[in-house]
Amino acid sequence: MAERGWGSVAERLGTGGASGPTTYANNVQILPSSVDLTFVFSQLVLTPGEAPTDPPNVSEALVQRLIMSPQHAKLFLQLLQQNITRWEQQFGEIGVSPPRDLQPPPAEQERNAP
Repeated sequence: MAERGWGSVAERLGTGGASGPTTYANNVQILPSSVDLTFVFSQLVLTPGEAPTDPPNVSEALVQRLIMSPQHAKLFLQLLQQNITRWEQQFGEIGVSPPRDLQPPPAEQERNAP
């Protein structure tokens, strides 16, 4: 009997070995509307500036755009949290720092204003 564990994606999804293309994204934008949430996954690529003292150039390439209902997005969030917890139990805590440009929603900014 096979050991219980992560297994392959095909095994977990029950696709019988069929698989689609695999892509890498290191950036996501979430665009909410009143009826759905759009996730825009992209790759940010840094290339050196023209001169050694120039800052790097940043280019963005669209990888995939996914649109989900709020209900499916919430279920996705729950599944993602379960899998991150499982990953951290196996491999250790994932350290992240908050994005520098992340701002609280306008209503929260107003509540916290002096």
